[in-house]
Amino acid sequence: MTFFTRPDFSDIMMKQLPDSSISLSGTTDFVGVLKSKGVEIDGSITGATSGNVLTYIDGKIKLAPSEAGIGAIYQNANSVLNPFGDVTGTFFVSGKTFQETAAAMFYPSIPPDATISLQTGLNSRLFGDNTTGNLEWIATRNTNPIGLIEVDGGTGYTNITVIDGNTQTGSTTYIVDSGDTNPVTGTSSTNQSYSLRVTSTGGTVNEVTTSNTVVTWRNKRYWFNDSTAYTSGDTASISIILTGSSSNEFATSLAKTFSPIAFSNEYFYYVYPKHFGVPSFTVNGLPNNAWGNSTASPPTLFEITFINEFSYAETFYVARSDNKLNATFNIVAS
Repeated sequence: MTFFTRPDFSDIMMKQLPDSSISLSGTTDFVGVLKSKGVEIDGSITGATSGNVLTYIDGKIKLAPSEAGIGAIYQNANSVLNPFGDVTGTFFVSGKTFQETAAAMFYPSIPPDATISLQTGLNSRLFGDNTTGNLEWIATRNTNPIGLIEVDGGTGYTNITVIDGNTQTGSTTYIVDSGDTNPVTGTSSTNQSYSLRVTSTGGTVNEVTTSNTVVTWRNKRYWFNDSTAYTSGDTASISIILTGSSSNEFATSLAKTFSPIAFSNEYFYYVYPKHFGVPSFTVNGLPNNAWGNSTASPPTLFEITFINEFSYAETFYVARSDNKLNATFNIVAS
């Protein structure tokens, strides 16, 4: 029997010329380290033996599980992808084909748009305004078709029949809650929300977009000039002035700056819900305790019960200047 020593398969005993090639026709099992251009290729498998893809992880090309056997693109936490901006950390994108995978990665789908608004009534309302009617909504398709449209008109979400998955408009009735429209006296504000929810289908993940419109109920605060020195016995006259006044605004506090206001032998009046508190006035930069003073004689701060145009009753403070005014004044109420 003849013995011989197998040659060392290394650069010491063998060397491949740059322009030559080696054809390996049998089975070559690399138990050691296999590299390609300096990057180690590790073909060992752990865990599941199917649905694996070659993945660059921690400096090596390894076999790693894909998502349900579908092609995938991975990036390890130490590398950086910069198509539109720096993205650092592990991410995973998959699709049925490489084109879908790349599209999902570089051109992510745009969720549908949803818009809802009041077709009937106002979003800002006085207490007592129980107007109902219709909501107007728009469901807009972007990347994937619309598969579900849901509208909440105050009784919970109800499904709207989807016509073709493209942009769709419609209207739905809404209701109001009597506890919001007619709360107990001393309430600053209430609100009720109505919603449109649009869901896309056909993508790797269903995308949901929600839009809301809100109705808010409040009292208003009012101000006016008048030559009459009104008292608490003039509730009816003051109420007529308030109902017809254009100098008013929705509010939840008494703090307001009136700058400037011109007077012609007139009193200044500021009227607002009593639960806002007792006022302090600064007139032309100086505190004036004679305005809005309940202990003055006659009082320049008194109460009335004001019933607005929607029959909602609230206790209001009426604050006025102690004297008639002429010229222009800068007034701050706090």
